Amino acid sequence: EITTFKVAKDVPVKLMFNERPVQDLSFAQLAKPVGANLIVSDDKTVSAINVNAPSQRGRITAVDAEKRTITLDNEERGQTLELASDAKVLVGREEMRLTEARPGTMATVGLTPDRRRVLGIQIIRGDGERE
Repeated sequence: EITTFKVAKDVPVKLMFNERPVQDLSFAQLAKPVGANLIVSDDKTVSAINVNAPSQRGRITAVDAEKRTITLDNEERGQTLELASDAKVLVGREEMRLTEARPGTMATVGLTPDRRRVLGIQIIRGDGERE
């Protein structure tokens, strides 16, 4: 069943990665279908939107801290992605430096809505669990 909601003017939209807000967006930036959680008031008006960041999972094959890039090898291909200036590298809930993200490590990266830049990197342990 499809339900249509009214959206409050200037509704706050947060891009989420690893259950954390990583970027504020405008409602107009939601041009493509995305997974999201809506906060709906009693009058069925959307008062806030939390959008799930697009993500990719793969093995880190290269990290260039100077250029702020990471190369991730997944099933499709190797891809070098630019990191946003405020991108965070996480092991569990702890932040680490980009230089500590080692080639050979599995990771999930959260991307901007246009999928061109990395907003966050979540390191994955050898058993497949997020560290």
